[in-house]
Amino acid sequence: MRTYGFVSKDGHTLMVFCRQHSISFSGGVDGVFEFDEPTFDRLMWCLVIESRKCWDNFVPQEADSISSDYDSYYDKKFDSEGELGFSKNIIKTYRPYNSMLTIYKFNKRRMASFIYDLEQRFPQYSYSKKQNAPDLKEW
Repeated sequence: MRTYGFVSKDGHTLMVFCRQHSISFSGGVDGVFEFDEPTFDRLMWCLVIESRKCWDNFVPQEADSISSDYDSYYDKKFDSEGELGFSKNIIKTYRPYNSMLTIYKFNKRRMASFIYDLEQRFPQYSYSKKQNAPDLKEW
């Protein structure tokens, strides 16, 4: 498992856990994580690069159903929904009810729609421009 931590402007840490076939956000709080620009840049590149390590034949694509859209997901373990949104330098999350650490879990399809929207809104994070990405080993 690969783990990365990203500290928001108000000192809260958003942890990114990358397992063989999943990526999840964890942390002590949920809500709005506002990052400075370099930290947000590293977080987005982390997701873009790690998504290709976790899933074979990963291709960002527009959500074509409710289950493939990342904005809301059902967590069977907690029998509750989690939510995710983003804008410039901001990640908005709401963890499933009763979840103490896990904020959001991506599967391949939800990550594909997230990365698709990310690349549409912020073209600088397109995987084709990965030569601009920081080296993940430096973190």
